Amino acid sequence: EKKAMVERIRSEEDRRIVQIHLTEKAKDFLSREIEVIEYYFKKIYSALTDEEKTAAVSIFRKVTDILYQGRDDSKKETAAKKVKRITVE
Repeated sequence: EKKAMVERIRSEEDRRIVQIHLTEKAKDFLSREIEVIEYYFKKIYSALTDEEKTAAVSIFRKVTDILYQGRDDSKKETAAKKVKRITVE
């Protein structure tokens, strides 16, 4: 909030519920960062041999699978818990 990247919106139906939304400033920032990442990814990828590209793709797939699995695991854990209070400082 201090950097104007997110905004809090209270639910009209239940004032205890607060939704967090990205601001346009945050969306613009993310868009620019994605462009920078894409630029460097293309630059690095173009410097690799075919064998290195194949190995890199294999590693990226494995890392992605692990990250998605971790995300799914955390969703299961979160679903099992009920949030009673969230403190943001």
